[in-house]
Amino acid sequence: MTHKNSSDQQQRIKALYKHVLSKLQDLEGQINVSEPLCEVTGKDALSAVNRAPSEHCKREITKTYCDMRDRNLYPMEVPRYCPLKEDNAGEYMGCYRDNRRKRILDGNRAEFQSSNTPQVCMNHCLRLGYNYAGVEFAFECFCGELTSKAERLSDSVCDTNCAGDESLKCGGYHAINIYRTGYGSQSLIVKVVFVLTVNGRALRQIQRLLRALYDPHHYYYIHIDKRQEYLHRELTKVTANFSNIAIADERYSSIWGGASLLTMHLACMQALLKKTEWNWDYFINLSESDFPIKTIPQLLAYLTHNPERNFLKSHGKDTYRFIRKQGLNMLFHECDTHMWRLGERPLQDGIRIDGGSDWFCLHRSFAEYVSFSGDKLITGIKQFWKYSLLPAESFFHTALQNSRFCGSWVNNNLHLTNWRRKQGCKCQYKHIVDWCGCSPNDFMPTDISKIKNALGKPIYFARKFEAIINQAIINELEASLFGSYPRDTPGLANYWQSEYHHLDVETPTADHQMTAYHAFTRLSAAHLSATCDLLVSDLLEVTFFNQADLFMGLLVKHSVKSRSGESTVESLIQVLRPYKVIKVVGPVKRLKFMEVGSNFDPKEEVFRNFGSILGPQSEVKLKMNWGPGEETSLSLIYLDPAGVIAGFFEVPVPESDADSIQTHSPPFFQPLRPGVWTVRALYLWNTVAETEFLVLPLAYLSGKPIALDSRGVNAGPVNGSYASKSFNQLRSTLGMDSNQLNSLKVTAEANALKSGQELIDWVDSLVLNKWKVSESCLINGRDRCLDLALCSLTKWSTLSPDPKSEFRAEQLISGRLS
Repeated sequence: MTHKNSSDQQQRIKALYKHVLSKLQDLEGQINVSEPLCEVTGKDALSAVNRAPSEHCKREITKTYCDMRDRNLYPMEVPRYCPLKEDNAGEYMGCYRDNRRKRILDGNRAEFQSSNTPQVCMNHCLRLGYNYAGVEFAFECFCGELTSKAERLSDSVCDTNCAGDESLKCGGYHAINIYRTGYGSQSLIVKVVFVLTVNGRALRQIQRLLRALYDPHHYYYIHIDKRQEYLHRELTKVTANFSNIAIADERYSSIWGGASLLTMHLACMQALLKKTEWNWDYFINLSESDFPIKTIPQLLAYLTHNPERNFLKSHGKDTYRFIRKQGLNMLFHECDTHMWRLGERPLQDGIRIDGGSDWFCLHRSFAEYVSFSGDKLITGIKQFWKYSLLPAESFFHTALQNSRFCGSWVNNNLHLTNWRRKQGCKCQYKHIVDWCGCSPNDFMPTDISKIKNALGKPIYFARKFEAIINQAIINELEASLFGSYPRDTPGLANYWQSEYHHLDVETPTADHQMTAYHAFTRLSAAHLSATCDLLVSDLLEVTFFNQADLFMGLLVKHSVKSRSGESTVESLIQVLRPYKVIKVVGPVKRLKFMEVGSNFDPKEEVFRNFGSILGPQSEVKLKMNWGPGEETSLSLIYLDPAGVIAGFFEVPVPESDADSIQTHSPPFFQPLRPGVWTVRALYLWNTVAETEFLVLPLAYLSGKPIALDSRGVNAGPVNGSYASKSFNQLRSTLGMDSNQLNSLKVTAEANALKSGQELIDWVDSLVLNKWKVSESCLINGRDRCLDLALCSLTKWSTLSPDPKSEFRAEQLISGRLS
C-alpha cells in the first residue's frame, strides 16, 4: 500500500469515527452519561468502534479507551501483601560484571528506551516473578536470579546514566547494577462444592457427569449460561429434589475469553459464601466437557492431606511470553457478546503477574478473600482484569501470588487437558474475540493411554469429552471407575442431544432450520399416511441421535391429527449423502469421500451442522477424506441450481502417509440460490467424482412464514453472480447444454417468486432429495389406525431407557446414585 493510500484510509477512518462520535454525543443526554468523550486515534480502538453493531457498545468502547488514555481505568500500581515476600524490595546489590554471551541475569530482557530506571526495571521483574533486576547500557533491563559466582565490581564501573533519569546510574561497559525486587521464594476429611458452568444443549452428558460426581455429603452448584433456556428448564426439573444441588439464580451470558467469565466465577463464589447452610471447604470448577478419572474418595484424600491449599496450574517460567501470548498487555472491552481489542495498555506495577489454566480448586478462605476483600490489591486487580482477555486464566493466580495466601499455592489444577496445539489453535473464536485463541481437543479411545499415564499423579479430572463426538471413551472411563454395566443394559451405545424444543421462546432458531424442521413433520406425516389420513399439528422437538458414535439422523417429535383424534409421534429422519465416483483416475484413487456442510470444526474435523441443513446464508465448506498417497492436485467446480458456475478452483492435495482430511471454503457472495447444487472434482478436465448438496429455500423469515411481500428472498445472489468474476466461459469446455441451462434458469426464476402453499410444496419436493423417514413410533394418542410401536419400547427413541444418563433422587442407594 502506498503512503498516499494509507493516508487516505486513515482520513476515511477518522471521518467515520467523527460521524459515530457525533451520534454518540447526541445520545449522551438520553443515556445519562456525564463523562465527556475523547477523540479515538488508536488503530485497534477505531476498528472496534467501526465494527461494534450497537450504539451503546460503541459508546462503551469509546469510554473505555478514553479512561485508559487518561489513566483512570484501573490503578497503575497496587500493593503486594504476600508474607513470603522479602522486606528488601529495592535493596541495591551492587555493580556486577556482565557478559553478552552469558548474561548474569538470564531470565528476561526488556528495553525501556526513554523511561528506564532501577525502579521501572524492578517493577518489570517483580511482575514476571524474579528476585533480581538489573539495569545496563542506559535503557536495558534484565531479570533473573543472582548466583554466588557473580563477580562484583566497583560501583564506579557502572557509570552510565539511566535513560529515564540521568541522575541515576544504569550499568556501564559490560557492567550491570543489580537490585532486589522483593519477590521472595515461593514454596509449594473436607467438603467440596463442585461448581458446574454449563452451556449448550448436552443435557444427558451433564446428567452423566452429575452421576459420576454425586455424593450426598458434598455440594453441587450449577451455573447455566443465561442464553440456554432449555438447559435451565430441564436441569431445574432434574435437580429439584436434591437439597445439596442448586441452580445459580444470577446467570451470565459468557463468551470464550470474555471478562464475563471472571464475573461469573466471582458471582458464584459470593453466592456460595452467602449460602450459610452449605459448609464447604473447597471450590472446584468444572464444565459439561469434564469427567472424573478417579473416584471422589481419592480426591478427598488428596485434599485432606493438603489442607487449606489452593490448586492452580501456572504457565511455566517465561512470564514475559505468557503476558503477550494471553494479550494481558492489550486493552479489551466486552459488549454485544464480543471482546473488542482497543490497543496496548500499561501493566500494573508492584505485583507479580502469573496465570495458566482457568480450571482450579480454591480453598474457602481464599475464595472469601477474592470475593469480598476491599483492600487495594484485590480492588485494583479486579479493575485491571475487567478489561483483560481470558481473565479467569490469570486473575486468581495473580491474586494468590501477591496476597497473604501466597504460601498456599500448589502448582496443579487437578486436571488433565487433551492439548493438540496443531489442531486446537485454529483461531476458531475470531467471530467473538479480536484474538487468536486455542482450545483443547476431545478425548478419543486412542487417547486412553494419556489418561492411564495420569493415574499415578495427583490428577482427578480430564477434559474435554463430548458425547456427541465420541461416547465410547466416556463409557470406558466410567467402567474403570465404577465397573461395567450389565451387557443387556439398554442405550449404552446410544446418545441423544436436543437441537430444538418448542418451549424455547427466547432461543432463536435459524429460518432455514425452521423451514427444514417443519418440512420433516410433513415428511413424517406423509410416511404415516399410507395407513391414516393425517394432518400435521405441531412441531415439538428435534434431537440428534448417535449410535456407536455414528450420526444416525434427526429425531422429530410432532403431533398429528386425524378423524380418530390427535396423537404424538416421533420419527427418525436420516440424511442421504450423495457421492459418486465417475472415473477412477488421478487423485480420485486417494479420494474416499467428499461432502458439503457448514459449521466445520477444524479441531475435531467434523461438521457441527450434523443434519446437513443448509440455507441461503450458510457459509458452505467442502470436506474431502483422503487416503495415503503422493502429492497431486484437482480442480473443483461448483454448479448452482440454475446451472451457473459459481466457482472454479485449483486445489493442491499434499502428500500423506496416512488418512487425512482436507477442506475447501468457496468465497461465495450470498445469498446462495436455493435448490440442488453440484460439486465436481476434475482431473485433466475430466470429471472424476461429484457430490450434491441442498440449499433449502426459506419458508420462514424472522421466525414467521413467508408472506407475499417477502417473495424474492429465495432469488440467489445479486446479479446472479457469486464472485467478482464470471466462470460461465467454462460451460462449453464442460460440455454444458445451452437449452438445458436456459430451462434451469427459467425454473429458478419462477421458484424464487413462490410463497404460500407453492413455496411449501417446493420445499417438500427438495427435502425428499436429502432426507428420508426411516422409522416412526407412537408416544401417545388414541388414533387406532396408527399401527406403531410405543416409543418407550423403541431403541432409537428419546423415550427409550438410558440408565447411564438418568439422574433421579429415588435412585439414591447407600449414599450414592446407582
